[in-house]
Amino acid sequence: MVGNTGFGQHNTEAVRILQLEAELADTKKRLQAAEDRLSVLLESMPGGVLSYDADTGKLDYISPGTLQIFHCSEEEFRERYYNCFDLIISKIDRARVKQQIKDQLNYFDSVELTYRVEDILDNIMWIYHRGRLVTGEDGRSTFFVVLSDITDEKLVQNQMNRNAQKLIEKAELDGMTSLYNKVSMQAAIEECLSTSGVGSCHAMLMIDTDNFKSVNDTFGHAYGDKIIVFVADSIRKIFRGTDFVGRVGGDEFMVFMRHTSRNITEERARQLNEAIRRDLCEDGKLVKISCSIGISFFSQDGDTYQKLFSAADEALYHAKEAGKNCYRIFGK
Repeated sequence: MVGNTGFGQHNTEAVRILQLEAELADTKKRLQAAEDRLSVLLESMPGGVLSYDADTGKLDYISPGTLQIFHCSEEEFRERYYNCFDLIISKIDRARVKQQIKDQLNYFDSVELTYRVEDILDNIMWIYHRGRLVTGEDGRSTFFVVLSDITDEKLVQNQMNRNAQKLIEKAELDGMTSLYNKVSMQAAIEECLSTSGVGSCHAMLMIDTDNFKSVNDTFGHAYGDKIIVFVADSIRKIFRGTDFVGRVGGDEFMVFMRHTSRNITEERARQLNEAIRRDLCEDGKLVKISCSIGISFFSQDGDTYQKLFSAADEALYHAKEAGKNCYRIFGK
């Protein structure tokens, strides 16, 4: 009876082992099938996939789609970027991307980024990056990332931005002189005034080209256009890059000097009078050109664009009455 009992136990264990081996084989089969399906999915999905250690940046998995984007083999990819995710990103964007990942992880467990990379052939590409941070049971944090090549889209977007900027500039700038036009001058000045305290000192200068009608009548409109450009260039050279300079009429210009003083403003006006003064001779004909300037000050003469404009325009009228080729300050 004892021997039979031992044989029975041995037989039961053998059956259990066979069952476990069958279950293990079935599990391996199902796992292999899952891996095959995952492999097909990764190979067929647009873009690429990779994973890397969140602490060290060491690359774990690199999909065939990623290798297609970067035009290289896995060995070349790992060697090129020293098997580190951070080094995939162009130096130009590396610090920015690092900060963006940190900022986004403060609120989410996923990140969305765009950045430049250099492929194996040193071509610059733009990448759209969607990543999710996953922490395993062992406490190791891993980023799983989907990459898309958006270089073509970025080029189109950049061209659209450039076209939009050109339209904006065209709307804001005078076509002949590339100075601000009247509308953009008023907008820029009003924005400056909106943030200026009573203690600030700004100056508005209205500038009129003397005898310009005689230039057109004597030498023609094409010659007159050259004089407009000459006056614009003269104004641009004398005033600071921080001053607003615009053409607000046919032969009329405006300058808004931010954070200036009366002495500096008057000195610039004297310099401009001297720079514009010219004798134009052509085929025995003579026309003298110069400029008349009217000046008003914020906030002494007004605290709005319209008040400053009216004061400077009145001062310009007095400069014209004084014989032209001079400047006058409102109230004097």
